[in-house]
Amino acid sequence: DENSRAINIFYDNAQNIYGRSTPKWSEFGLDMRGRSTVMKESFRSTKPITEFALNVLYRLQPPETNPDHKELVTRGLIEKTKRDDADWWKIRFNQVDGPKPEFKQYSNLEKEFDAVGDYCRELIVDHGVQPSDICLIYNGSNIPNWLKMRTAPKLEGLGVELSVQKNKPYQRGNHILLATTSHSFKGYDSEIVIVPGIDQYKAKEVGVLANNLYVAMTRARSVLTLFSQRMNDSNAQLLYEVVKDCLDQLEERPDVETDTSAQDDLVEIIDQIGKVHRKWLVGIWSKHGISQEPLQTDKGEIVADPLFSFRIGTQRHACFGNKPPRQRICQRLEDYGIKLIEPGQQITTSKQDQ
Repeated sequence: DENSRAINIFYDNAQNIYGRSTPKWSEFGLDMRGRSTVMKESFRSTKPITEFALNVLYRLQPPETNPDHKELVTRGLIEKTKRDDADWWKIRFNQVDGPKPEFKQYSNLEKEFDAVGDYCRELIVDHGVQPSDICLIYNGSNIPNWLKMRTAPKLEGLGVELSVQKNKPYQRGNHILLATTSHSFKGYDSEIVIVPGIDQYKAKEVGVLANNLYVAMTRARSVLTLFSQRMNDSNAQLLYEVVKDCLDQLEERPDVETDTSAQDDLVEIIDQIGKVHRKWLVGIWSKHGISQEPLQTDKGEIVADPLFSFRIGTQRHACFGNKPPRQRICQRLEDYGIKLIEPGQQITTSKQDQ
């Protein structure tokens, strides 16, 4: 209805903290065909925070069966790479740099929550951060008591109120330092996020709450700091191992990374030839590789500039997408022995080509 105001609905399966299945719009009586899109750029968090959080999530909850993950890969928004022989997912939907996340671990709860208080005081006093720009996101019913007993006293004399709130909308002010849960803070963000007690992101008969932790970490716009004690149970040990390893891998990031990759080329080509040919293109790409450079003779003369080309043995193939080249170009391709193929066309090779 052109006379009605539009409603925008946003969905991110990585934030699925209740473990619900992907919604089907038809169940709500909505026909979303042609009216849905995948968002391609994020401005909420910095790249180090987002990449760290995504890799922590994928280590704790492998994404191979997740259809949303497959969509991100196909569109080139995330790319699988290797760092120290381990899988690492590089994000390509955020290029905003910033400080790397930190993880601080202590021998017991008393020292951990004392340290949380000292860290908040340091941010406010030494760095001039407004308390309202800091948010503590926790999981576990015992955390508010520890914040009250060990963290709040560290803020005395600053005129700062450490306020535990789980209701919406939040009561905020320049003097209020908010502490809340990932369930409550979903959809919000804060310049600085502190996650105390990361080893509490677990539940009986469920194990590690990977999505809850991911939500907590990705609420940070600029600075993310994780705290924990040392626990011996298997879920806590898994959390420590994954967080430390992902931080190590983040530190191993090359100083200079290219802004484009073969994955970008793949997505660009699919956009031009249509998703119906994605499987065909991926098959060529994985077996033979592709190039989007102009075809040249040995002397450097440009023969043609196809959408992409590839080589099988000694035989070169060129694809111009859904719009075939003019007759003159076809003749030049034939003169130089380059086979012209159309999107989706079956590729046949002779023994001589191989």
